[in-house]
Amino acid sequence: MSRGRTIPLLAAALLASALPACTTTSAPSPSEPLPTTDGDSMSCEDGYRVSISGTAVFRPGTGAFPAYDVGGVRVEQGVMQAALSGVDTDGVGGFGTTVLTIGESVTDPEAGTFTLLDVQPTSSALGDGSGGTATFCYEPAPDFEVNQELSSQQDG
Repeated sequence: MSRGRTIPLLAAALLASALPACTTTSAPSPSEPLPTTDGDSMSCEDGYRVSISGTAVFRPGTGAFPAYDVGGVRVEQGVMQAALSGVDTDGVGGFGTTVLTIGESVTDPEAGTFTLLDVQPTSSALGDGSGGTATFCYEPAPDFEVNQELSSQQDG
């Protein structure tokens, strides 16, 4: 074999041997199902059932703010988690990034309370929970005016 053919073959062999080490999978094998919650196991009688994807912004009011986003959607050691952040420009509402587990709540003093009901993580090469979806029961504060689209979806 000539020297010109040896180098490309050697490079191909090295690349092929390195590929398994570079592959990242965070999805469990079929024998290890992800824990889930029954959609009816946690009621949302006094609020709205809302799902927020890692790339979306949830705006429950009639204006652009307050606004909420989600990240860190994952299952760690069987515990379902998501991080919720709230922003409001008036300085009254909003809250910093808060990591919730199923059944836990966080309250925005202006807009209301969010209780985590379910998570649907996605596999990502980063493994950071980006792109997943979290479902919350959103219970508006008594004087908070929800937008028309949300008010037409009352759960309960």
